[in-house]
Amino acid sequence: MQHDHPPVTELALPVFESVLQVVFIAFAGYLSARANLLNKDLQKNLGNLNLNLFTPCLVFIKIASTLTFEKLGGLWMILFIFAFQSITFFAVAKVSSRLFHLSEAEEKFAIACSVFQNSNSYPIALITTLAYSMHGLEWDDIPNDSQSQIASRGILYLVIYSQLGMIVRWSYGFKYLLAAPAIEEHNVPILPIIDSGRQSFDSEISLKSDTEEFTSRRVGQRHWIKLFGSAVLELMNPPLWSMIIAFIVASVPILKNLFFDKSSFVNMTLTRAIESGSNVAIPLIVVVLGANLYIPKSDIQTTSSKKLAWSSIMCRMLISPLLLCPVLALAARYLPISVLDDPIFILVSFLLIGSPTAITLSQICQINGVFEDVMSQVLWWSYGVFVIPSSILLVLAGMETIRWASSA
Repeated sequence: MQHDHPPVTELALPVFESVLQVVFIAFAGYLSARANLLNKDLQKNLGNLNLNLFTPCLVFIKIASTLTFEKLGGLWMILFIFAFQSITFFAVAKVSSRLFHLSEAEEKFAIACSVFQNSNSYPIALITTLAYSMHGLEWDDIPNDSQSQIASRGILYLVIYSQLGMIVRWSYGFKYLLAAPAIEEHNVPILPIIDSGRQSFDSEISLKSDTEEFTSRRVGQRHWIKLFGSAVLELMNPPLWSMIIAFIVASVPILKNLFFDKSSFVNMTLTRAIESGSNVAIPLIVVVLGANLYIPKSDIQTTSSKKLAWSSIMCRMLISPLLLCPVLALAARYLPISVLDDPIFILVSFLLIGSPTAITLSQICQINGVFEDVMSQVLWWSYGVFVIPSSILLVLAGMETIRWASSA
């Protein structure tokens, strides 16, 4: 990265303008929800429509059109960063929970809010805006790097990170951290009855089961294979399928020319239709995000734990970024990993470190009937108050890291 980067003070206004673009669209969604134009059911339907239709279009167009094998070399770093960040977030929430004297259930809630950040809606919108408005984000490894290519790489990094987060969120988060309260069953103990005739009958059953053990074992193996296949298919979702298809198209020159050669019939029809759908994705994501932040007064409960809400916000948006941002800056300067030379990757990583809690956690809380009121407070303060100053500081820190690393 051998670019002349402007001082941080000169970047403050462009960053603020980029953040406000996203905030204004989100505020329109908030007002629409307050005017009952976007009720909860409609928000859910629009979110599902975006997830299953428009976001896959965005992922395909941005990745398949610009991806090359050279760009895939350092993507393993995303998995490492995801694991390292998740462990750090977990440890910070664990320690903070002890300091705030939280109960076991409250501690799990704080861990969920800290570990599972928004890596989809808000970051994608902001990174796309920054790619087209900020200077100094070109990657030296790519000749004639353009704003469209920068945005495409940013979306690729975010999609991969989002898929990793989604897998952990709907497994460990849904089934353990934010699991529904267990229902205690009071059963009358049954005393064993000794019967010699019954013992003889049980012996015959045991002999018969021994002869069928080999057959049952083979059936069991087939059952586990089917279960594994079902589990893999269950984890798949439209954006992930779209990313896989985009990888295939980008890797096969014939397919890439078929879809993106401007003189081809497929490009003039199917590709342009997909591109039109992709243009809807980001505005709709941000509108639904803003609508999700509106909480009717009837849904606000007075029994909310302010201590739990604030401890969760501090872990997610203050303590963890203070620990992780210096580590990322040092890695960008001293580690010889190609993807760390990509300015947009650094910017994506900084934004994810301090990104607010994932809004989908609210859905998990509603499904399992746990901490719904506290989650509403966490989301409101995170997105309604802290997201603007936090995003500005994180982007400025990322740009300063890019400048510092390029001078090495």
